[in-house]
Amino acid sequence: MAYAVTVLDTPVITSSNATTFTVGTAGLFGISNNISTVSVSTLPNGLSYFTGGTLDCLLCAESISGTPAVGSGGQYSIAVTDTASTGPASQNIALTVNEAPSITTPNLVVLFAGQPASVEVSATGYPSLSSHTIAANSTAPSSPSQGSGMYFNTIGLPASLHASNLNSRGLATGTLTISGTPSTADVGGRKVAITATNAVGSPAQQNLTVEVYPYSPTTAVNLISSEVLSRDASNNVVATMVVANAGNSAAQNVTLTSVKIGSVTGTGTPLSIGSIAATGTAVFTVTFPASSLGVSGSPSTIAINGSCTGGTFNTAGRIALP
Repeated sequence: MAYAVTVLDTPVITSSNATTFTVGTAGLFGISNNISTVSVSTLPNGLSYFTGGTLDCLLCAESISGTPAVGSGGQYSIAVTDTASTGPASQNIALTVNEAPSITTPNLVVLFAGQPASVEVSATGYPSLSSHTIAANSTAPSSPSQGSGMYFNTIGLPASLHASNLNSRGLATGTLTISGTPSTADVGGRKVAITATNAVGSPAQQNLTVEVYPYSPTTAVNLISSEVLSRDASNNVVATMVVANAGNSAAQNVTLTSVKIGSVTGTGTPLSIGSIAATGTAVFTVTFPASSLGVSGSPSTIAINGSCTGGTFNTAGRIALP
């Protein structure tokens, strides 16, 4: 007796289940399966799924390719599914997007002599968290595959302050904590060079201005403003302003009422801060249009006026435009 034999070819996804891309660099991952085309879950910004050949891979039947966008660094689980008529096949791809570090916190901090302090410098990028404990005397990683996360180096801190980006478990993180109690010998301003690297792209660098004020409060509220100037991508002048309370009580409803470079008024954010504790600080960012100011290096003046519940504060001085 003759029997009819039907052979079903079930789908199989044969490509790797892991791939790595880098922010700002074009990359390609070919997908291989034996029957029909597949579908993929949501991809990081800058990456797309293609069927058929592309300029990057003329012979690819299917692929994930593109240039990951800034801020997309991380690890993703991408579901790949083949829904052939003979049955489904699926695979989860561990897609890693490496991203070079970028320091995102203001480049000015204000501290008070004799008062314990702790400030944070944050860097984005991937990887940032290490996969193993890091020795205090470790060196910078040479490859992200080492699992060492983010590495920081600081030059110029006073001896009364120390810096570490290790968490309570001894893992490296993307946050550098500077802590300690400044001494009276530290009063004044200094530049602290900070470098962050995770072995992806170029290290991030920041020249952090550390301003230490004396602290001997004679009034409930004593607001002092300090600023550093820079240019943004549109060449606008950006004043990063730290308002510090050298009094012995909290300042309430702190508002910048006017900030001018020469006769040009800037636009500030936030508009106000609800409260600044004694020896506490708050950060305001004020932007001035480039078209209204002179060229970098030209002299000018800055005038800062503000208010709080029960009083006002102001400061003025000469500057050179950044």
